[in-house]
Amino acid sequence: MKCILCGERKAKRECPAGRARICPQCCGEKRVLEIACPDSCPFLEAGRERDARSYRKVLGRLPARDREIHERVLERYPEAIARLEYTLARQRIRQRDLADRHARDAVDLLLESCRAEDAGIVYERTSEDPRVEGVRREIRAAVESVRRPREGEGMPGLRDSGFPSGAVVECLAFVRALIDAFGAEYGADSAYVDFLARFFPGEETGGAILAP
Repeated sequence: MKCILCGERKAKRECPAGRARICPQCCGEKRVLEIACPDSCPFLEAGRERDARSYRKVLGRLPARDREIHERVLERYPEAIARLEYTLARQRIRQRDLADRHARDAVDLLLESCRAEDAGIVYERTSEDPRVEGVRREIRAAVESVRRPREGEGMPGLRDSGFPSGAVVECLAFVRALIDAFGAEYGADSAYVDFLARFFPGEETGGAILAP
């Protein structure tokens, strides 16, 4: 039996989303992005375990000095980074043509704005590209939820620890570095945002990709 998605390769997996058999390659490449995979799917769970290993591998291939800095940021602020990455994941699901360059431009704009704010300057850069601006606005909202959580909201632990000035810039710089690192590792236009979309469940759990 041929895969119902590609019509070429042998169908070896029963897909709980389509209730039909598909090939392992389509399962791996199209999961979540083109297939409405339920979180209970064992192939999805196994794929996310592989993704976590890939994440660590990509992080490990950063230059030594950068890797030490970013690993320290990940250890200090895993919930904040998870919020930012989850936001990018949801944007990728909503916008099928979203690429890493759009995420990169949005993060660059926010880094400029947040660095200015840390220096006491009110400065907000925006984009004329609707895809970039949509991502920028969503990440900005995520940043504000981390910086200034309302009562009963915000990421666990950040309110008590007093999220310090400059921490948002460090978290955004971490995401910015991962965008480039995934592109260099996999050579795809949407390597990072596709990875995030496949990894994160439909509902935000607050957990980082890598356990702190």
